[in-house]
Amino acid sequence: ETAGEMSWLFFNERCMHCGDAGCMKVCPSPGALYRTKEGVVAFNKEKCISCKYCVSACPFNIPRYGGSEEKVSKCNLCTDRISGGLIPACAKACPTQTLQFGSRSGLIAKAKGAGKKLYGESDLNGLGVVYALEGPPEQYGLPANPRIPLSIFLWKDVIKPLGILGFWGSIGAMLDRKSVV
Repeated sequence: ETAGEMSWLFFNERCMHCGDAGCMKVCPSPGALYRTKEGVVAFNKEKCISCKYCVSACPFNIPRYGGSEEKVSKCNLCTDRISGGLIPACAKACPTQTLQFGSRSGLIAKAKGAGKKLYGESDLNGLGVVYALEGPPEQYGLPANPRIPLSIFLWKDVIKPLGILGFWGSIGAMLDRKSVV
């Protein structure tokens, strides 16, 4: 609200299909989260082990946990429709055509040509879902500079590899010790 006037800001909250997806980095279950040939971060609920790591790794708080199956769920951008040459249901059903689907570079050029301020063009190696916002991202509940949490980087890229190295090093030392005795 500004000077007694109200402005309406609408936001379609969904998976951003990040180029550098934190959820994919932390998922310990092979094939639960994967990238399709179209670049979509897709999800296989049957392979989910309900660890919830993906929930904490997403800077947008998109994966949701719960429901009767006690599994994580998120938008898969209608991968079945896209692989069949169709557009996602949300874009097809949008009466104002505010939601659009197509070539990322083409849609970005179109939005820039219309003078729109874009969110997600280069964040996290480019988001698969780019928004043309009317105000700052914080007004929409979006982080101004989305990043994968540092704890995820430390676990996946530093601590876990060192742990694996330490494990195999100790196995090697035990085997070497047995051959000396």
